[in-house]
Amino acid sequence: MKKRFKIPKSIIRIAVLVIVSVICIAAMDWAFFYPQARTDDLILEVGKHYKDRLDGLGVEWDPMLLASYNTANPTLAPEDCVTEEDFEKVCAMAEEIGIDKIRCFWSESWIEPVNDNDDPHVTNYDAFVWDQENILTLFKQLDFCQKEGIKVNLTTWGGSPFPITEHEEYAECMCVMLEKVIEKGYTCVVEMTPFNEPCWAYKVDGVVDMEDHWQSCRVLDSMLKERGLRKKIKLNLSDNNYSLDSMRTMEELGRLAEIYNTHSYDYISPYSDTAMTEFSQLLTRYAHKNGAIHLVNEFGPNTVINAMTSSDTDTYKRGLLISRVAVNFLNGGTAGLLYWCLTDQYYGVGSRMSVGLYQFKDKGWEARPQLYAYSLLTKYTQAGAKIYPIILDEAHLCAIALKNPDRSWTYAVINSDTVDMDVSFANPHLRSGKMDRYVYCEETLPTDSHPIRSDAVLKINNGLLSDTVRSQCMNVYHLRSNDEETKNG
Repeated sequence: MKKRFKIPKSIIRIAVLVIVSVICIAAMDWAFFYPQARTDDLILEVGKHYKDRLDGLGVEWDPMLLASYNTANPTLAPEDCVTEEDFEKVCAMAEEIGIDKIRCFWSESWIEPVNDNDDPHVTNYDAFVWDQENILTLFKQLDFCQKEGIKVNLTTWGGSPFPITEHEEYAECMCVMLEKVIEKGYTCVVEMTPFNEPCWAYKVDGVVDMEDHWQSCRVLDSMLKERGLRKKIKLNLSDNNYSLDSMRTMEELGRLAEIYNTHSYDYISPYSDTAMTEFSQLLTRYAHKNGAIHLVNEFGPNTVINAMTSSDTDTYKRGLLISRVAVNFLNGGTAGLLYWCLTDQYYGVGSRMSVGLYQFKDKGWEARPQLYAYSLLTKYTQAGAKIYPIILDEAHLCAIALKNPDRSWTYAVINSDTVDMDVSFANPHLRSGKMDRYVYCEETLPTDSHPIRSDAVLKINNGLLSDTVRSQCMNVYHLRSNDEETKNG
């Protein structure tokens, strides 16, 4: 008869003790990181961050302010025309709201009013001009961005002395522009986009044919390499206003670009936060599939009347909506967004852009409500931040957390519902400290054109920050990097 092997009782006791200890430690750990929140609080759990860091939140700022149709516009009273002093004031406004990136439009005709010659591989530099009023304005903007560490995307809008179908001539002009930027030491220029919204330029009888644009991008990539410039600039491609055209461009051009971007004017207030996040996830998957990150080079609400105006420009709800778009797109994996646009200005004598965060000089550069909302995101986030998505099954509440390069933290939560919401951020990476609270709320909206000031300081208890978000309001919380208690996590 075989002798049975018996496990010693001492081993059994040790095994039981180990199992019980593991269970207790796990329970303690869970309780430590996620203590009991207030009854009925919605838990906003801060988990893992995305691989893609925040490229930056910013604006479009086209080089128009010091052009004659702003400085000497016959439709304006003399005192309402823009001066050098006004330009400096706008720079100070941009600095105050903490933008990390701007997008600048430029036209090939500004520097090459007549084709330099018939050989795009042999450049006649004497044919290029650098004293055109928009180019001089652009250089002043780049001076400001270089000083402040603001990244710049340069986007062509056509207007060249040759058809856009002449791909090599078009690419030559862009290369010459990049060479001038490098010569002047503008390291702030990090990207080029070779045509604004090609989905419009190549639309014929309601059908978009992007084949020619795709070939133009390939030629540009080739010529940048030929002239030793490709490693000195990132290509930010697509720039389409229709998601299908963006996805088709990503598929067609593949790994040609480091960045693919989309313009978003798709949303009005009734859209759910979930729908926005899922759309961003779709576009980000296409970009990642081709080794790139996804950005939004322009965005605003779907309230457009024409290219220059919208129906809700001066409303409180527009500020809430554009902030929702930004938060939800970041939650979906998009690495950065640029709002259209920084300030009102003229693009011609009778062509006034009127959707800026700030109004024009004849309105005293007064901030619109959307400035107070969007600046809470631009001011308290930094390029290079880790993005911690907070994906909720909520139609009208969205939230996000970011850890900035200086070790400060920023939370944002937006309640577009009709009732107040009690929420608790639960963050195992940040167990203690105090956060300044900033509230975008219609009843307390400032009128001084400066970013919203903190109205309270909230304490983090064992990783938990609890608060109430009022209906149709946004709360932003910021933990300063010089706080002694920020060094945990």
